[in-house]
Amino acid sequence: MLTKNKKFFLINVILIVLTILVLLIIYFGSKSKTKTLPVETIKGQFAVDPENIKALVGFSDLYFIGQVVKEVKIDYRDKVQSENPKINGGMPYTYYEIKVLKNIKGNLPTDKTIQIVKFGGKDEDRKTTIVFENDTMPVTGKTYAMIACVQDNGEILLSGPNSNIELKNYKKDSKIVRELEDNYKNEIKYKRERASLKF
Repeated sequence: MLTKNKKFFLINVILIVLTILVLLIIYFGSKSKTKTLPVETIKGQFAVDPENIKALVGFSDLYFIGQVVKEVKIDYRDKVQSENPKINGGMPYTYYEIKVLKNIKGNLPTDKTIQIVKFGGKDEDRKTTIVFENDTMPVTGKTYAMIACVQDNGEILLSGPNSNIELKNYKKDSKIVRELEDNYKNEIKYKRERASLKF
């Protein structure tokens, strides 16, 4: 026969186990409801071949390693009439707060977070993700080699394939960092007007 203390202890254990089970059901239930939006791609015309990293680096103003802290907002610009009925309204430009881990080309601050903007993102109806062909959007918490151009208004713009390449196991002195530095040392220079950073 159970004493009062043992009964009290047993009831508490059962309540704790039930609470944990309920929380687990809520957590995994909410995760299963999270939908990945379908992706619609658009063709882009670029000044250099985006598959040629050295040419892309030469065209760019900035080449750096950055970690995405969070998505900030989406702006919609350049309203177009698309042949694709799933792409309507303005083109999305997604803003991110990032932490620069290493500058390779350019001199971005590393002691504070900065904002970048990437062409692409959720459409105005939030039903589709729009990106260039062979392009991907940055993900919060992940680290990327980022290739960007400074716009006339001072914005740091990533646009097109290979403008953000995920670095899965980033370490400061790793082989991949040396490869990125080599891309810059051997960049294919591109003559064009260039805007200035506004920091």
